[in-house]
Amino acid sequence: NNHLCLSYDHVTELDYRYVPDQPQIASPIRLVNIDHLTVRSPESNRFLSHIPRLDQIISLTIYIDSKTYTEVELQCLINQMPHLATFSFYTDSLSFMNNAFCYLAHPRIRRLNLRCCHDCFDVERCAALWDSSLGKQCQILCISVEKPIVVHELINNMRNLRALTVEFQGDRLWGANDDKVVYWLHKHLPSACLIKRDSVCTKNIHIWIGSNRNI
Repeated sequence: NNHLCLSYDHVTELDYRYVPDQPQIASPIRLVNIDHLTVRSPESNRFLSHIPRLDQIISLTIYIDSKTYTEVELQCLINQMPHLATFSFYTDSLSFMNNAFCYLAHPRIRRLNLRCCHDCFDVERCAALWDSSLGKQCQILCISVEKPIVVHELINNMRNLRALTVEFQGDRLWGANDDKVVYWLHKHLPSACLIKRDSVCTKNIHIWIGSNRNI
């Protein structure tokens, strides 16, 4: 029966990967209760044949470049996810990410994870983020930045931001007692900020931002 489908009701997380060297065979599998979706496919929207409903998804992680999606296609995708709260965006082109964020909008997204394979955010690129619709409403942000001064500007301009995880380009003092990056942040950020380097993934520094954040 060509119309036979196998429904997996208890699967809530999917990491979809496209392997270009393997033949693509039509699958009868349908995943109807996915709420956390990761897409690592250069084939735009190929994964949709397995997920008949996107309206339950609350977290989307997507690995893309400008050859995979246009900004319009990406907006159309997240429009189908009305409950989306967390959006993780991995790309090899920071300029494409910046262009996308000038275009994208979603009323529910509050958490952003932004990573570029070969680049990081400077102040100018961050300006495009905090001026964007998603940037203005963002409360939790994970990002790779060029210098500590970028963190200062992010906290100063993203007024709804409550928690920030940053990785610094060129930070080679991970876990050292004389941590100059953390010292700089303590000196220049508001006293309402709690700053701590991750004890496991030591390249990450976590910053919790209190309500009294005047800089």
